[in-house]
Amino acid sequence: MPPKRSPPPPPPSPPRRTLWAMYKGIEPRYRILLGMGFMGFSMLGLWVSDQLEEAFPPQADTRVTHISHQDVAAAKRAQPPSALSASPAPSATAAGQRPRE
Repeated sequence: MPPKRSPPPPPPSPPRRTLWAMYKGIEPRYRILLGMGFMGFSMLGLWVSDQLEEAFPPQADTRVTHISHQDVAAAKRAQPPSALSASPAPSATAAGQRPRE
């Protein structure tokens, strides 16, 4: 009976290449076509976005996104004094601290 042979070692793996190296490895003609394909896909996305915005117009945003200091001061002046101090400030003993002497 012949002796058993071990299986041959696997072939060496090809060197790892970066994405840029793989891109540069493509023929220039196909790189141009790939770039044009990406640009076409982007333009199609912009066109579809515009069509959807025309079909479904955005609703007005009613949220307040900015309040000026003048608006806050005017609102405080317009409120009665009792509304401004509705809850008393917490005392130092309520927070578990010793009062200052």
